[in-house]
Amino acid sequence: MKRYFYFLSFILLFTGCEKILLEKKITKRLYGTWRITDIKITWANTLYPAYNFKFQKFTFNKENKQELISAANNAYTGKWFLIEDKRQTDCYTAPAGNTVCRDIYVPVLTADTWIPTTNEKKAVDFDAVKFTSDNSFVATISPNPVTTYKYYFTKEQ
Repeated sequence: MKRYFYFLSFILLFTGCEKILLEKKITKRLYGTWRITDIKITWANTLYPAYNFKFQKFTFNKENKQELISAANNAYTGKWFLIEDKRQTDCYTAPAGNTVCRDIYVPVLTADTWIPTTNEKKAVDFDAVKFTSDNSFVATISPNPVTTYKYYFTKEQ
């Protein structure tokens, strides 16, 4: 019995550390200054102010503080953090009638952003952060089930 306890403890420690290491790896890649260079919309929804973020520049530092420079060159300070959010995908109805889904973990970047139309700062979740190279990543905001905004970030040198 003692042997099983040690084995189970090892498995839990290993899987927990793997998630923490993944978050730290992505977090380190975010350090620096990033500009939103493009926004692509999968469905036209004029209720969500997606273009408010275009050309904004984010600087993420190690202390989870950020500086945001608006398209009009106004500077704002705020906070940022990265988490891995559990999502369900590939759902199907099993023969017994219950729904079965596969769990996945998606990196979510929460950053304070400036909304020019209301002149306010608010936290926004950029979902599914995916690096396309060392100098660029893509993240999404889905304000409703049918609309997705893809934000393209490019690192400034």
